[in-house]
Amino acid sequence: MSVYYSILTVIYLAIVAIVSIFIVWNVIKTKKVTDKVIGAIALIMFVLRLLLIK
Repeated sequence: MSVYYSILTVIYLAIVAIVSIFIVWNVIKTKKVTDKVIGAIALIMFVLRLLLIK
């Protein structure tokens, strides 16, 4: 059971990292300040998930 948990954790962290990269890309690309703020808030949540802090 521990092996499955480890595999799922790695897959979960990979997905969170990919989504975080897309959020950073979108924040850099956008020109509206409100979109940048919303993206930064979402990025904080994903970085905390990536560090396994919930």
